[in-house]
Amino acid sequence: MPVDLTPGTRMAAVLPRGPVEDMLLSKVPLEELPSGAVVGSSSVRRRSLLEAKRPDVMVRDLRGNVPTRIRKWKDGQYDAIVLAKAGLDRLGIIEKGFILNPQEFVPAPGQGAIALVCAEGSPHLHVLQTLNDIRTRTEVEAERYILRALGGGCSVPIGVWASVHGSELRVVGTVTGRSRDNIVHVDQVVPLSDMRTELDRIADLLRPAVGG
Repeated sequence: MPVDLTPGTRMAAVLPRGPVEDMLLSKVPLEELPSGAVVGSSSVRRRSLLEAKRPDVMVRDLRGNVPTRIRKWKDGQYDAIVLAKAGLDRLGIIEKGFILNPQEFVPAPGQGAIALVCAEGSPHLHVLQTLNDIRTRTEVEAERYILRALGGGCSVPIGVWASVHGSELRVVGTVTGRSRDNIVHVDQVVPLSDMRTELDRIADLLRPAVGG
């Protein structure tokens, strides 16, 4: 979903969230891949994180739908590929792999969530709103708020994961600059009662790496 919705539309509801994590499809964990291994991903965020954590592997573009990407991996075109765990689950695909720790391999804003968007004034709005999961919506809106504050989109390597814990919100964020050495990582717990102010502060902490 774009950072800014099309004028005349609104987010009517966000469904209960699926897994937020990325998954490495591989015979061995990320840290055990041999030097020079070929890892496939089409996401600039995943590519940046992979290159930062394993600068000795080769990260190559990976295209196609999920079954096509998995086939390319099984055919030996890649030693490993990275996909969203939620996508695999929703397609009923079970493959050997390794969950990447979201505190380190920070997911994309909104990852694992499904949002329902409708036209302003739609007669179906009240029905869609009954499907809204308040906790997931709070998390997703927090993540999207930081993404918007940083001027990001799918072309910027930004990871943000927010999780509600009672009256508090834990926010983990990572921005990777053009240089692998220019990475800003935050992990903070803030009160929901002052969420907007705290999200602005966290965005300011992440901003130095944007475009840097």
